Amino acid sequence: MTFGEIFGKSWKDYKSNFKQIFLFMLVFIAIPALIFSFIEIYFVLSNEGVKNFVLSYSQQKIEGAYFSFLLANPVFFIISTILGAGYALFFLFVQGGLINLSLRSSRFSFRELLTSSRRSFFKYLGFSLVSFIFLIGLFLLLIIPGIIFSVYWLLGSFVFFNEKKNIRESLKKSRELISGRWWITLWYVFLFGLIFLGFSVATQVIRAPLSIYELIDSSGGVKSPLLFVIGALTDTTLQFFVNLLSLPLGVLFGKNLYFEFSKVGRKK
Repeated sequence: MTFGEIFGKSWKDYKSNFKQIFLFMLVFIAIPALIFSFIEIYFVLSNEGVKNFVLSYSQQKIEGAYFSFLLANPVFFIISTILGAGYALFFLFVQGGLINLSLRSSRFSFRELLTSSRRSFFKYLGFSLVSFIFLIGLFLLLIIPGIIFSVYWLLGSFVFFNEKKNIRESLKKSRELISGRWWITLWYVFLFGLIFLGFSVATQVIRAPLSIYELIDSSGGVKSPLLFVIGALTDTTLQFFVNLLSLPLGVLFGKNLYFEFSKVGRKK
């Protein structure tokens, strides 16, 4: 199958399950993201040091301003780390459930998504951590091996759930499936990324007028707390719509690519 055929099939799967996917991501991605945004908004509006950092960092006046700021403001570092980790866990919760369920069914309900995510979460968390550590090790050794194996292991999570293999065996099987198709896989990933790059650029155009940096005055204060809140919430909302398209469609594209490569492999 060509890229267009695989993407078209993935888009069809996405549209047929859009209502369930939207509701699921609304509950487990959008709502947590909004809660985290309100916490960060409160912290920024009540902390002059944060506002001064935003000003300095946006104007690039201080080299390494972000790390200097974190050292001087450990509370903000702790809060940001906890919120970031929490959001990442929700993201993995949704992604793991979608991967597992999409391999077994082309149509699914909200309840099936929830059940799949609950059963898959810790397995997928373990898989993600181990494969991430492996890739970090490869990137630290040399950049090229990290890039090569990022492509080779692209289908590892699908093998992991569909074939019930352990993490090492799943990554090995993914490499076997992509072996001889490395360049075409990279090309497909590039084309897929290009589509969402255009979508992301469009959202950036909408975000620009309410950018956080445009709402900070020369003294480091917030020009308008109301506009600052609106800007932050607009950013969170637009990011949700980017995730609503890229996360499930990326999973469905990977699933269809996995099935296609597995089918071709069996024929050979």
